[in-house]
Amino acid sequence: MILSILILSIVNFFMNIDCVVENKKILQDAKLELKKSQRKDYYKILGVEKSVSEDELKRAYRKRAMLHHPGL
Repeated sequence: MILSILILSIVNFFMNIDCVVENKKILQDAKLELKKSQRKDYYKILGVEKSVSEDELKRAYRKRAMLHHPGL
């Protein structure tokens, strides 16, 4: 009787360890996804595609800068 209770508690202990490890992995993945979602997409802010040429990118940047320029 005592031996079976001891075996059950050992099994439960190791099952809990597996759950803790799994939950830790899920938490790490969630933190990574949150960090990714908070990154700014500068191409989207400028309203251009990621495959845009350097000249078009500069033009979009200057256009956006003019919107926020305090003297204009």
